[in-house]
Amino acid sequence: MFKLIGVGGQVRGKRFSLSEGSNVFGSDMDASFQLELKGISKKHFDVVVNDEFLTVLDLNSSNGTFVNKKMIEEKSVREGDVIAIPNAIFQVVKVKKEKIKKQVNSIQLEEEIPRNVSGKIGYHFKKNIFPMFFSLNKSWEWKPLVSGLFFLSILVTVFFSVDSVMSKAKKLIKGEVVSRAKQYLEEANRRNAAYMFREEFDQLNVSFLAQEKTITGYSLFDKKGIILNSDSKKNIYISAPFDVKAKEQISRKNNSSFHFVEFLGDGQIGVARGLFAKNLKNSREQLVGYVSIVFNPDGLVELENLDSIAYFESLIKSLIFAILIFYLIYLITINHFEVLYKESKEMMEGNKQQIEKEILFAELNPVQKTLNNMILRIKELSSGESNEFEELESDGLYVESLIEILKSYSGAGLVLNSDKYIKSLNSEAEDVLGIRENLSLDQDLSDVIRNQSTAAKIIQLCEETSSTNGLYSEDLGEINGVEYNISANCLMGKDGYPKAFIVSLRRE
Repeated sequence: MFKLIGVGGQVRGKRFSLSEGSNVFGSDMDASFQLELKGISKKHFDVVVNDEFLTVLDLNSSNGTFVNKKMIEEKSVREGDVIAIPNAIFQVVKVKKEKIKKQVNSIQLEEEIPRNVSGKIGYHFKKNIFPMFFSLNKSWEWKPLVSGLFFLSILVTVFFSVDSVMSKAKKLIKGEVVSRAKQYLEEANRRNAAYMFREEFDQLNVSFLAQEKTITGYSLFDKKGIILNSDSKKNIYISAPFDVKAKEQISRKNNSSFHFVEFLGDGQIGVARGLFAKNLKNSREQLVGYVSIVFNPDGLVELENLDSIAYFESLIKSLIFAILIFYLIYLITINHFEVLYKESKEMMEGNKQQIEKEILFAELNPVQKTLNNMILRIKELSSGESNEFEELESDGLYVESLIEILKSYSGAGLVLNSDKYIKSLNSEAEDVLGIRENLSLDQDLSDVIRNQSTAAKIIQLCEETSSTNGLYSEDLGEINGVEYNISANCLMGKDGYPKAFIVSLRRE
């Protein structure tokens, strides 16, 4: 987060917190910050914030915008740079957020798991599954990796969709076969139950079952399991597994409405029921025998033959469609990067002022903004306008030297580092400024001192002494109704930058 602090003119002591994106300064009511100053335009200048990058744009103002005493049209700035317009001088300040580590019994707190189902799924996917795919991308190029995952999803989709349709079709055909089989069994029971009860076995008649083409086998047997009539054998005990199971289940149920059904494979379905005759002595139905039928319906056989063909045809069609869709997605995706590369190159060659991506891809907006700022900085460095990338000397030794000098001060004084953060202040300065050293160390001067005009005065004097290579700078200022002589000196580093400031406060 950045802010501009007024260090001169009619904005001295005022603070302007900058938000992400555009921050327009001017006299117009629609400006982000309205300034009622003589000589400024309705929309004078704009400070564009993009994460850690700041760019100042002059909005065709009448009297111009200056950065570090140079008139600009567009220039990237950093902490400590000075922006000037008629009757106002601002300094760029970066607000540092305090980092807090939450620990319980020395155990680092982890991200809280969401309570709702969708949140839990997303959390566990992000924590447990996504790292696996991310590690794959370290070994596989993006294109073959995404294409493999895409085609795998197509295979899974084809399998489940076709399998669902074929299963429903089989279920319908099997249901119709079972329903028809029950009708045959009912007819067999009607014709033969009474003969079975009277043991008139020579009268048994199930020949009508042989006339049905889809019936491949049938058996009529008594309670002992002896076959009395069938399509092949008679007067022997049942041995077919289906007949044995049917006899056991029907005997256990002992219910005339119960039918035993089993899918035998190879498109065959077995259906059986008991033969029940009415006992005239007690008027109850009595189990007297069993009848079983094995169906081999043409529709089910054809459906099973078509099953593998349907899978193969669906797979081929889906893969052709998947290839077209994948390459469409691939081309759309890489097109964004090609546009960024092309416009970045044009911007470096001076043919464009900035990258203006017309295609909608919100995830690339931060990349676009960062490229704009980076290329702008590179162009400034190439033209000799900045030496930001030169190796900077640490201010640690300079700060320590001024802290030693402060210890011998007889009046109020404080030491600041190159970023205007408090590094030390004596007890007299604590009383004058109303702050305590243990609570203000390594804090921004403008955030600690309640009187913003005093903070602005100190920052202005620091800027003046740094601009004169460390020459003494002083001015009068009022602190809590009392007038003080405020002075500042700085130590300049070997790289030409100010490294530390010592400020004294003497009561007049």
